[in-house]
Amino acid sequence: MAQPLTLSQLSRKAKVLRVLAAGFAIIGLMMFSYLALTKVSGEGLLKLLNPDFILVLLVPFLPAFILSALARKTEKKIVNELAKREKEAATAK
Repeated sequence: MAQPLTLSQLSRKAKVLRVLAAGFAIIGLMMFSYLALTKVSGEGLLKLLNPDFILVLLVPFLPAFILSALARKTEKKIVNELAKREKEAATAK
């Protein structure tokens, strides 16, 4: 069975996930801009009311959302572990 990650490893993992999420958000923004500018040309709001088109515009942001959620989950693990250690230290005194 794999060893649980230490706090420093969890912290590093959360930071890497946050950086990756930011990178994918920037790439998603560029893809969103490209799709919006090339596909909307002339139709304006009419095209933006189509749910399928809105879905296509949001898909480039999926990796950023997923990585951000994973980073948040990792950060919660860190907070829970720190709270557990603090509680153990308080009961040991």
